[in-house]
Amino acid sequence: MEAEDPTDGRSTGSAERLLAEGGPSERGAGGKQGRAGAAASSGESGGLSAHGGVRGGAESEPLDVEDFVKDLDLIVGSDIMYEADLMPALCQTVKQLVGPRTRIFFSVELRPATPKCFHGMAGEGMTWRAVDQSNLHPEWRSDDIKVFQFFT
Repeated sequence: MEAEDPTDGRSTGSAERLLAEGGPSERGAGGKQGRAGAAASSGESGGLSAHGGVRGGAESEPLDVEDFVKDLDLIVGSDIMYEADLMPALCQTVKQLVGPRTRIFFSVELRPATPKCFHGMAGEGMTWRAVDQSNLHPEWRSDDIKVFQFFT
């Protein structure tokens, strides 16, 4: 099966080429957290404790994402493409959030499982293009971390 090489957008016979050319990194994310985790930890979440629980006597209700997430302009993800088995769920979530104007950008650390993750994304109908590193701030450029724009 032909797979697109996520590092340059060219078609390649094997996603393993990504590993040969891109040089995977074995280092992990080091405790980075998503938006919800960052909000809970920052204490700026208006009722969440530092551990994600409710402070004081405040009451909480489960959030229905559909109540406030409709037709997003931008989806940004970082350090979320590391387990190939989770790509179908990631794709389904993204597809529920996108609208006609939504732009999707993920930063991806090149790891041994990265080619399988991209195969999983392609299997769910997602396509992508690498963002030219010259468009990134110099401090955000890296040989083992790339930014991609994804399309549904």
